[in-house]
Amino acid sequence: MKSATLQCSACQKVRYCSRTCQAEHWKKGHKGECKILAGMHKHIVDEKKVEEKLDRDDKSVVVRQELPKSQHLFDDDRTDKLHRYIPPNIHANVGLFNLGNSCYLNASLQCLTYTTPLANYLLAGEHTKACPRHEKQFCFFCELEAHANLALKTESQKGYYRPYTFLQNLGKIGEFQLFQQEDAHEFIYSALNCLQKSCLEIVGKKTSILEEETTLIYQIFGGCIQSQLKCRVCAEITTNFESFLDLTFDLSMGSSIEEAIHRYTSIEEMDESVGYKCDKCKKVVTAQKQITIYEPPRILMITLKRFDMMRGGGKINKEIIFHERMNIKRYLSKNSPENSSYLNYDLYAIIVHYGHVIFAGHYVAFIKVSGTWYLFDDEQVKPVPTSYVFEQPPYLLFYKKRVGEDEATPAKKNPVKDIPTPKISEVSKSKIFPLQKYLRYPSQ
Repeated sequence: MKSATLQCSACQKVRYCSRTCQAEHWKKGHKGECKILAGMHKHIVDEKKVEEKLDRDDKSVVVRQELPKSQHLFDDDRTDKLHRYIPPNIHANVGLFNLGNSCYLNASLQCLTYTTPLANYLLAGEHTKACPRHEKQFCFFCELEAHANLALKTESQKGYYRPYTFLQNLGKIGEFQLFQQEDAHEFIYSALNCLQKSCLEIVGKKTSILEEETTLIYQIFGGCIQSQLKCRVCAEITTNFESFLDLTFDLSMGSSIEEAIHRYTSIEEMDESVGYKCDKCKKVVTAQKQITIYEPPRILMITLKRFDMMRGGGKINKEIIFHERMNIKRYLSKNSPENSSYLNYDLYAIIVHYGHVIFAGHYVAFIKVSGTWYLFDDEQVKPVPTSYVFEQPPYLLFYKKRVGEDEATPAKKNPVKDIPTPKISEVSKSKIFPLQKYLRYPSQ
């Protein structure tokens, strides 16, 4: 028997004897189970101190262990300001050239670029000033900063540029191959992993798990769920906390995003065949399980399981209803530290996959910029009507949490009306001429 010398680079919890073994495990479902960042750890607490929906009569309160704000690696108040501030004169003019099955990368980069708190930080140029690898080695954070400053500030004409540097360093971003169709969800997670590592490199010292969950990336995308198990024999409750960077839902969980979240947070009855052993009863028992949102993130990323890895990555083309505004207040844990009167999220981006299997097809992004929805289809960037966006089959959805005075404000209507439905991959065949290092504009 071969020794398990290889380790999953994502979750770092599974070992393999060969690359072939790793690939087979990934295809059989590890992709959907894997947690890409090391910070996604469970925090087990005293079962006797819980107050939650499974036991409303218990008056004791459990809270997740947290670091005081003074020990955060990135100032929490600063993140709030980055989240609230809407930079003026942000444009949607720059597309990304498809250099050979790179649409997954293009769509993902565009969604990250238009994530408000991250965009504000990138536009400030702070990372490159502190990065020890800047202009010496490839740094995903530095390249994303350069891309954001080019894409968001270009206002004169529509154009596109070639993301050579990202593609030349795919192997440093994750397990990706040049000119091969890859999974946009996997790329987004690998990108966040790279951004997280860059944040920790700047710290320059060994950090704890709790400290790692206070970086800029975790403060933007990170949230926490609470999982509870209640023994049906003795009523003992076990509570776990787990960090997340996205919520992943099976398409069988409902016909809408809200219905999927409702089922995700509903109480589940577990019979003895599940094999749950109560620590107090010292035997296998029936139990109730419930997952709720303990700490909602500033940016909520939702992934729908559209690919069946047990059937070779076949596409699940089920329609799903989603809206421009979503309230998740009722899905919070009863003991959540979140104190918002409302908990509204605005949809600002989606990634859509067209095709029948995960290893083929085409990715595009729809992103709301300054109140208008745009289609980002590789080189092509054009405004689209709101109705067209909500007819799409989303794969990934990005929501921004409303804060402060905007918390209860109704959503604004898209000013773009009566725009003809665009054709996907309808790329202009105009000649191009260079303006900057990689930027290209269609000639007049």
